[in-house]
Amino acid sequence: MSKLVIHNILYPQNKSLPTRDLYFKKSSNVLSFQTYFNSFPIVKWEKYTSLSNLHLQLEIKGSCEIVFSEEKKDSTKPEILFKKTFTEKIDIEIPYSKENSFILSFELGNLSEDFCFFSGSFYTLAEKEHSRAINLGIGICTYKREKNLIYNINNLQSHILENKDSILYNNIKIYIADNGNTIKKAIETENIKLNNRIHIYPNINAGGAAGFTRCIIEFLKDINKPSHILLMDDDASFEPESITRTASFLKLLKPNHYNDFISGAMLKEENPIIQHECGANWNLSHCSFPSILGKGFDLTDWTTVKDNLIERKANYSAWFFCCMPIGTFQKNGLPLPFFIHFDDIEYGLRCKENVISVNGICVWHPTENKYSPNMTFYDTRNSIATSFLRDKNANTRFNLIFLCLKRFIDTITTYRYIEWELFYKAVNDIIHISRNTFNDPIKTHSLVISKNYQSVPISEISCPQKEISNKERTKIATYFKKRDFIQKIDAIISLFLLSVPSFKKDLCIMNTTPPFFHPFFRGRKRVYIYNKTTKTAFLLEKNAAKTIVMFVHLFSLCFGIFFNYSKARKNTNLYLQATTSNNFWSKYLLLD
Repeated sequence: MSKLVIHNILYPQNKSLPTRDLYFKKSSNVLSFQTYFNSFPIVKWEKYTSLSNLHLQLEIKGSCEIVFSEEKKDSTKPEILFKKTFTEKIDIEIPYSKENSFILSFELGNLSEDFCFFSGSFYTLAEKEHSRAINLGIGICTYKREKNLIYNINNLQSHILENKDSILYNNIKIYIADNGNTIKKAIETENIKLNNRIHIYPNINAGGAAGFTRCIIEFLKDINKPSHILLMDDDASFEPESITRTASFLKLLKPNHYNDFISGAMLKEENPIIQHECGANWNLSHCSFPSILGKGFDLTDWTTVKDNLIERKANYSAWFFCCMPIGTFQKNGLPLPFFIHFDDIEYGLRCKENVISVNGICVWHPTENKYSPNMTFYDTRNSIATSFLRDKNANTRFNLIFLCLKRFIDTITTYRYIEWELFYKAVNDIIHISRNTFNDPIKTHSLVISKNYQSVPISEISCPQKEISNKERTKIATYFKKRDFIQKIDAIISLFLLSVPSFKKDLCIMNTTPPFFHPFFRGRKRVYIYNKTTKTAFLLEKNAAKTIVMFVHLFSLCFGIFFNYSKARKNTNLYLQATTSNNFWSKYLLLD
């Protein structure tokens, strides 16, 4: 048997409250590691790995008493497994229940006056036949986020690449697809010496899908291929321990889980103790959005930490932190050329593999969605294409026509003519799909980003301002979920008022990501939406000519969907299946 450290205890001194409570909690004479990062999620290890024993080793200055606890699957309170007073070091096997143990944790009490915590880890004595070699390839797509990427590179170099004690030392490579072609110059300017296991590949700006695929292609070409590829966002920050824990978990996986994906959780960069996502599901409906699992969990709360370990079935893993066996790409081909959004969803649905999430494997990522009409195009086009490919004919032409009617009402009553124009283009592109629909991403993206609303400095806006409260947001969200008679009458009133002169004062909504609620618009000529970052507001203005154009577009879409829907489904499968090959992507990325 060989000793394998699988879970280092994290004890950062530079974290402020409440973030520090993710790692440890201090009271008068107790140091508790009953936390998100430092508790041991034994239920996951028992289910998915061949773990047969577990040991804890700690190194301190002074003396203390360790109280080690176990909580079982159906228990309401922890059971103390042992108490022990020690000085300087302790190394002890954990006598947990192998049948129904759920989570393990410990705290240190009766701290001596000279007490200082140095280090600690959980480890196992692994049999050779249950411990496989793991070589990890990290693929990062970046576009002009030099500061974020350089920080992450330094983090990886110091904690993993140049750390001889790391399980991944000499067992990791990092490939970076540089869509903006700015990273090499930034690294030279910062005078950073890159480890020879980090490679930067200049890439065309064909979105995140192209960046991640470029990394995958380079890993597949490598003579010494990694066993697994971990795809990560360039603007995600993380504990390097999340990556080493992933490798430890992979090393001990049971054979029947070798093909599983490991999905990191996303914590909110704006509020670091709150989880934004721990897996997700997409229901295959045209233009629907994913159902996020574990959203809003406060991970400093012990009950929530335990709840986060309950299995919630996800059908894909988002690529801000997604680890897959390299055989996945050899078996299922490469991602689709979606530019941005839904590439990870489609790939997860295509592969149909189990998705594993484990407490303590996560990233922090920006989660405040700033409104941009441009994303309407990609979300609409790519979601319809994905449902055509993966829904097994569950959707019908009438589902898509109804979607168009709903989006038409939502946008025309809130003067979002540009958003409708991009929605119209997206649906039209899929309904009349050809071999060339996805073949010129740069031209398509140039057209999409050229469509935007007029921005006005807030100092030039003299109309009344409105801040939508969280309570109002909840009410509005509830309103849109309903499909009752009153709501339909309400929408008809808003549509009717488009034909009469405006009779209310202009309004400025002071939320960067407002709910576009048509009662705020009706009777008004202009509504401004404030952007706190730029301190400007974009203008949504009622326009009779654009309203008429929208009605023409709606008729055209409904006609096209009714007569071309079946052909569009067939052609989407025909044309997009051909885009998952290495030959296609080599031409697409101009590598040939």
